[in-house]
Amino acid sequence: AALTPAGPVIAYRDRSQDEIRDISVIRKTSGGWSDPVRVAEDNWKIAGCPVNGPSVATANNTIAIAWLTLTPANDGLIKFATSHDGGETFTPAIQLNQTPASEEVAVVGRVDVLIDPHGKASVSWVAKHGEHFAVHLTTISADGVANDAVAFLAPDTPTTTPHLVRSEGGLVVMWSNRTQTFLTPLAP
Repeated sequence: AALTPAGPVIAYRDRSQDEIRDISVIRKTSGGWSDPVRVAEDNWKIAGCPVNGPSVATANNTIAIAWLTLTPANDGLIKFATSHDGGETFTPAIQLNQTPASEEVAVVGRVDVLIDPHGKASVSWVAKHGEHFAVHLTTISADGVANDAVAFLAPDTPTTTPHLVRSEGGLVVMWSNRTQTFLTPLAP
């Protein structure tokens, strides 16, 4: 959930009668809660409960959403979209990670997103590189251009979703493993 000037928005993994698990948004308006708006038509069909939900952030009236979806070949995709009208409509989703994934890289998901007042977004997610895990970071400019992802190895499997926090020195990513919490400063 996040707050816009018009009120709160909630992004979630919806579920259709046919087990399609696409990302949707509902908004609180003066008339009550809106009908769901589908962010993108991934058409991820799974008869189960995906544990990877979306992340949502707002700045002014812009909403940024990042999420994991799977291809029919079970390759993990990290997707990103924005809304500039408070969640009524969304830009076409862009894919942030490379596919198909190699045998050495498997996307785990666990996304987080931040957006600044100028529309620059940062998205993090977890991937497994061989025997090691990494937290990836991609920045997306206000005009939708994604920079190359930056990866750094995590000392253990993150057991929580890594979270991004903006600081005076740039970004900080925080995650926990089974016994420790890690803070890693990133370039602005």
